[in-house]
Amino acid sequence: MKKTTNIINRYLIALKGSFVSFWRLPLWKDRIVLVSFISTLLILAGISFIVAQKWPSENVLLTIHFTAQGGIDAIGNKTEFFSLPGSALIVAIVNFGACLWLFKKNKFFARIFVIATPVIILIIFIAIYTIIKANFV
Repeated sequence: MKKTTNIINRYLIALKGSFVSFWRLPLWKDRIVLVSFISTLLILAGISFIVAQKWPSENVLLTIHFTAQGGIDAIGNKTEFFSLPGSALIVAIVNFGACLWLFKKNKFFARIFVIATPVIILIIFIAIYTIIKANFV
């Protein structure tokens, strides 16, 4: 029992050290990166709040895509609707991961990735808001 506790304690100490060293990276001293990261987190929180508030309790069909003329293009169930916030989270993780990797090599391209992230997430937020307005009036 004591050996297991020691292994867990060592793991938690290593995890805490890596977490602290992650926030000490020079990346976080860049104001553009920090503002972009915070705005992305706020938009993701807004997406989560809206989806949680409007999540249908029963399994209903939702209009999930529209044509350019405003007609219905695709209908899906609520799990397909939930894939949008998941894809927003994946985009944010991939873009910030690319920013972490690029920041040491080329700060310009790292900043492009990090500035593009809240813009892409905002587009997904608008898409989710449009789907909610079309289905839950």
